[in-house]
Amino acid sequence: MADAPTWSREGSRSPLVLLRAACRELIGQTIQRLERRSIAASGDGGWALH
Repeated sequence: MADAPTWSREGSRSPLVLLRAACRELIGQTIQRLERRSIAASGDGGWALH
């Protein structure tokens, strides 16, 4: 497979790379959701978590 994604060349580590990428994406989405919620709750557009 010449046009295989880069992570496929990692061999046995590819599942770990995929899992790490998925976790990073999920964490990013969760943080964005929390930020939107805190901004809506605070009403001033600042960080309500701090």
